[in-house]
Amino acid sequence: MSIKPLHFAVFGDPISHSQSPRLFRKAFATADLPHTYTRVLCDQANQVQSLFEELQLSGANLTAPLKEGVVQADFAIPSPEVHALGAANTLVKEGISFRLFNTDPDGVRLALDEALPGDSVQRALVLGAGGSAKAALWALQHMDLAARKVCNRHDSRAQAIAQKHNARMVPWAQRRQAVKEAQLIISCLPAVDLTPVLDGAGISDQHIILEADYKRAPFQEPCNQSQARYVSGLHWLHHQAQAAADHFGLDMQMPPLHAEPSDEVSSQPVKRLCLCGFMASGKSTVGPLLADKLGWDFLDLDTLIERQSGRSISDIFSTDGEAAFRQLETQALKELASSSHLVLALGGGATEAPDNQALLHSLGPLLWLHASFDTCLARMGDISTRPLALRGRKFMQELYSKRLRGYHRLADEVIPTEPSNPNDLAQRIADEYRGTLQS
Repeated sequence: MSIKPLHFAVFGDPISHSQSPRLFRKAFATADLPHTYTRVLCDQANQVQSLFEELQLSGANLTAPLKEGVVQADFAIPSPEVHALGAANTLVKEGISFRLFNTDPDGVRLALDEALPGDSVQRALVLGAGGSAKAALWALQHMDLAARKVCNRHDSRAQAIAQKHNARMVPWAQRRQAVKEAQLIISCLPAVDLTPVLDGAGISDQHIILEADYKRAPFQEPCNQSQARYVSGLHWLHHQAQAAADHFGLDMQMPPLHAEPSDEVSSQPVKRLCLCGFMASGKSTVGPLLADKLGWDFLDLDTLIERQSGRSISDIFSTDGEAAFRQLETQALKELASSSHLVLALGGGATEAPDNQALLHSLGPLLWLHASFDTCLARMGDISTRPLALRGRKFMQELYSKRLRGYHRLADEVIPTEPSNPNDLAQRIADEYRGTLQS
């Protein structure tokens, strides 16, 4: 009996750095499940519900800047921990109702349970006052740790969450002494804010450090030098993802995460950006604008095929058929494998051909420019140059749904095109990837 593919995603801005797709995709492959998981570039909480439904998702994870805003958007039923923390990182739809959860406390608790089997820890210090710090305090409170302290460079913010979670606020001026006295330190501060903490902080082999920042990991080297016990934020991520998968109703185990994501496209300098999406989703409009902002070249794959064959796309379809066109498409993609500094706009069906799929993965990040079916249809205007559009609305609706499934399987990131104008959208994509581009 075949299993129906389900689609999942993580929403946020920026989002290209998220490790969640890697984690979930590995779990799906290990469990032999046909499900998909991608990223969605989104910074507006009031767009989450509509995008969730348009993308036909079964569940989603949420990261900055959406965790608090999605609760305030008031379209979903909050769990007790969401109600207490005022933030959510997991969204599911049950029947006609949406439900919000926050699995960060699970991530903290289970990471500590894993790292401290049988250890007795009573003096805990949380560094930070944002969402991760709140989740850490919530977890510690429910683990019955007697002495819970919180310290943040803004004393007023630390005082606010200390009062809410029955902890003691330590003034920033006393941070070094607080670090020395703590047995367990949970760091939820950005690396830039940790410099005055780590400078002469007195980390020793008596300390246990759990760090939320698994990318920069500023506490790791001081822990290595002092032989303190270090717990990477990857363990936190792993356990909160497992809790999210449980809320999604997925019967599978998350694989362990390692510090070097060698199997991620994003781990290598980006030479090319590929744009996919349905007809009239904006690829040929946004692409040149994006290339200009990056100082790269732009190429439309359909235009390249027309130039190489000396024929129009319509003529190739009507005379030789779609299969022949896909062969030309595959050959053109092979020739682009050695290119660099290129923004490539793909035809709407380029992701369907099996021969194209491996090529697209090797070319670089595949960005899915998403627009609703009605929006795409309205943008098409004269359909005489679009052979498939001539078959009518019903056919197009079925084609849209079919291609959506293909985009879910292959895309590294979804870029919603509504309501942004093309220039603003190109700038957002440029900002999202500029730090990873090949020089």
